[in-house]
Amino acid sequence: MIMVSRDISTLTNNYLEEVVSFYKLKEEQTITTQGSVYFETLTNNLFICRFLHDCINKGLKYQKERISRDKSDIAKGINPEDAKKIPQDFESLEKNQDLILILAYEFFLNYLEEIIQVSLKQNPRPLKIIKEEIRYKVPELVDKIVKDPPTSILEDLINILIFGSKEEGNLKISPEHWIKIIEKVQGEKIKESNKAFWRVLGIRRNASSHLSAREEWEKIEKRIDHTDIPIWLYGILFLGYTIDSNLCKKYQIGTNSISINFSGEPIYDLQKVSLRHSV
Repeated sequence: MIMVSRDISTLTNNYLEEVVSFYKLKEEQTITTQGSVYFETLTNNLFICRFLHDCINKGLKYQKERISRDKSDIAKGINPEDAKKIPQDFESLEKNQDLILILAYEFFLNYLEEIIQVSLKQNPRPLKIIKEEIRYKVPELVDKIVKDPPTSILEDLINILIFGSKEEGNLKISPEHWIKIIEKVQGEKIKESNKAFWRVLGIRRNASSHLSAREEWEKIEKRIDHTDIPIWLYGILFLGYTIDSNLCKKYQIGTNSISINFSGEPIYDLQKVSLRHSV
């Protein structure tokens, strides 16, 4: 569990202000930048999360307006006790919008796994941090020699670093796990404000399903200036961008020009980003 402190809140606020400035969120302009194909996929996937968030908000607004408009007819068909639960239902739905961040974080982890795989296949030296002893049964070792020993064993080492075993498995969600790997692979420390956001993101992501994390997030939330989910989606994207820029440069990974437009314009009419503190 991450200790709640004003320091982590301050650093997270600093990070989010950088995000607001970088993406020009006050105007919600489209920006163009360079990135790998993996970062482009992350961009597209996080737009899906933004779109889902918009659909939820529009759906909630529609249902509230419909209930308000037809409340006399609705009242005839339901139990009075059920009617009292309606405000609680809406409150619960609004609070559980953070479930979107679980999906967004999974997209981010998928991005990290891909970019780390590519980087380490270019230069395996960071794999020296692995302390586990790799054991192969004779048939397994023979199969690898027949196949392509350098490639096969390299893939095993990468899997051990990422998944903790020679076989691919479920991606770990702990920010500390990924921070350690990224710092080693890129050969430099991640900014403290970036780490703070990442750690708080982990708490907020877990708050939807873990009581201890929910209590922790509620304490931190009071000190965070920007809590709107769209801004946090931009925050995840910016975290990916900083990692992508470093790794593409270090490992000569090809980049493309990528247009980032979370507003959906001119095709979609998504809710504008709110820079107000929302609790």
